[in-house]
Amino acid sequence: MTITTALVLLACTGGGDANDGVPSDSGAGDPQALVEPLSIDFGTLPLDSSADAEGSFTIRNVGRGVLLIQELAVLGESSPFAVVSLPSSSIASGEAIPVGLGYGPLTPGVHSDTVLLRTNDPDQPEISIALTGQAEGPQLTLAPASDVAFGDIPLGCDASAAVTMTNTGTGPLEIGAVQLTGDAAFALDLMPTENGTLPWTLAPSGSVSVQVAYTPTTEDSVTAELRVNSDDPVHEAVERAFSGTGTTSGLVEDTFRTAADVDFLFLVDAGSGTSGYLTQLRGDLAYLTDQLRRENAAYRVAAVVAEDGCVLGDPLFFDETTPSNTQLSIFAAQTTGSSHSLSDELFSLGELALSETGTGGCNEGLLRDPAALGVVLLSARDDQSSDTTSDALAALEAQLDRPSQLLLHGLVGDAPNGCESATGAVRYTQAIERNGGEVGSICAGDYGGTLRNIADATTLRARTIFPLSQAPVPSSIVVQLRGVERDTGWTYIAEEQVLRFEDNIAPVVGDSVIVSYAPLPDTCE
Repeated sequence: MTITTALVLLACTGGGDANDGVPSDSGAGDPQALVEPLSIDFGTLPLDSSADAEGSFTIRNVGRGVLLIQELAVLGESSPFAVVSLPSSSIASGEAIPVGLGYGPLTPGVHSDTVLLRTNDPDQPEISIALTGQAEGPQLTLAPASDVAFGDIPLGCDASAAVTMTNTGTGPLEIGAVQLTGDAAFALDLMPTENGTLPWTLAPSGSVSVQVAYTPTTEDSVTAELRVNSDDPVHEAVERAFSGTGTTSGLVEDTFRTAADVDFLFLVDAGSGTSGYLTQLRGDLAYLTDQLRRENAAYRVAAVVAEDGCVLGDPLFFDETTPSNTQLSIFAAQTTGSSHSLSDELFSLGELALSETGTGGCNEGLLRDPAALGVVLLSARDDQSSDTTSDALAALEAQLDRPSQLLLHGLVGDAPNGCESATGAVRYTQAIERNGGEVGSICAGDYGGTLRNIADATTLRARTIFPLSQAPVPSSIVVQLRGVERDTGWTYIAEEQVLRFEDNIAPVVGDSVIVSYAPLPDTCE
């Protein structure tokens, strides 16, 4: 509806002449004002955008002098009532004029106000006319009533505000759309579980709430706007602005020199069916270590065959500093054993062996951080444990602080049909392929190719993983490889606090990697 500004007229009394445009009332007797009616009811109006309701009253001069209208105004501020017409500000004796009124409500409910008439009538200089009216229809009201400023929010934290939409009108209100536009740091949750899907229909006094969240990704000041569209006849759309600024306590810079640190743990089936293949592995082990040397890798190699998961003998492992002939003798000693209950359950044996690598365990000191870990299965039969392959793999990963360091490999029977005296290792093969490792046939006459592939894949994994010194705000991470900033080709793994490069852009040994970021705050209070 249209609100018409109240009409205020001022007229001078006395002292007029023929040229000033204001009639003189001197010497002609006193004017007398008569107003009819003294109250006006505009009735009930629908709250829509149609024309205002109209009303009027009459001012009659029943006196002898000229009646001058000095003031005519609606008293209330932001009133839905208004004086819309007044033909003249002076009324001769015996004459009358109509005063036009308008009623243009912008809110539902009962409205009342007063028109004050002030004239030069000496006996009754002020006359009040009572105005009433009622409007019916829906009305959308948002809370909070003003824009929302989240203020300074540390990167890594977030803030949220509920916006409640209430029908403060007298008829049903339909909300057709709720949209948030602006910076991507703001997000809108329509809460469909509680609210259902749009459109929403609200009865009078009914309400519905949504959430606007702010999660800063930069130190910039950013804004967004929430827009609610409804069938409110006065305000088709209602908006609320949101603002916020991201803050940090400074940046952390982690500098790395790429290395290829790898640890290997062979899990060996001690059953009699594997013994011949184990002899071949011992003879071909140099293929693995030679390839590791070509990769400039710092490595450790150990094997587990015993039921308790402990590495047999002393030392616990051999490394790149161990002479070749000594490496073989250590490996032979570690892989000498007899069959037991876990011989055909290498997943379970591996879980047990890895659980012993911590402080106080029999394999303490075997694994390094952040070295990649290659677990190599050697068996002429498939795994017989009851777990699914995904659960078995998850159990191995659960023993590590950083599961992404694990690569599962195998020299096992060809899946699904097997080969020579080896059965098809369907479960082992599924787990290896799920993990992304290398699988080779245990029946191959030469393990050299598979062992070289195992060395390459594991050193590649080592060159892609970079543990960060502090937990970062992911959106703040900036990566430089060989002095060039890289926006893509890497992923941050929050659960492990590591940056991992994609294999196709993995740094080579000696490459410089610099990772800068804003650290997560200790608290978001």
